[in-house]
Amino acid sequence: AVTGAVDTDALLLFLIIFAWTPPHFWALAIARRDEYARVGIPMLPVTHGVAYTKQFIWYYTVLLTVITMLPFLTGMTGYFYLAAALVLDGLFLRHAWALRTSDRIELPMRVFRFSINYLALLFAVAFYGERKSIYPSRARLRPYIYSLALGVYCTTWTFFGAVGTAVRDGWAYLPIYLG
Repeated sequence: AVTGAVDTDALLLFLIIFAWTPPHFWALAIARRDEYARVGIPMLPVTHGVAYTKQFIWYYTVLLTVITMLPFLTGMTGYFYLAAALVLDGLFLRHAWALRTSDRIELPMRVFRFSINYLALLFAVAFYGERKSIYPSRARLRPYIYSLALGVYCTTWTFFGAVGTAVRDGWAYLPIYLG
């Protein structure tokens, strides 16, 4: 909005959030499956089952791992980001795999909590890492890019967090979807 164009770095951050959101919310939906079912909210574990949801949490976590390499590959960030992203992605993959292959009751909430910390750390590292990027001349736009990504994140959170209620009261949520 400030420049009249959408920066590719902002799109990369959006892609990260877009791929992160399903494993984050589906893990919570597994933990709260009975509550969603009781009130008729059609979350994935309710409509397709827990095993199916766990499988797709794994798929989206793998996709997320690939997408988080893009800021480095495009020169948005440097080697510090790459190293930190690889470690964080490895941990997220480990959590998602444990969830997929186990029926331990505490794992969905563990994945949910880890995913919150994962995103916060990844973006903090990206913010620091962009100062060490391969193309430092683009750094002056970073505050706008990170602000846009945060806005997209909050809108996405609102959308996915309210989607169950929106099934019943869709028109009330129109401003959120348009905003």
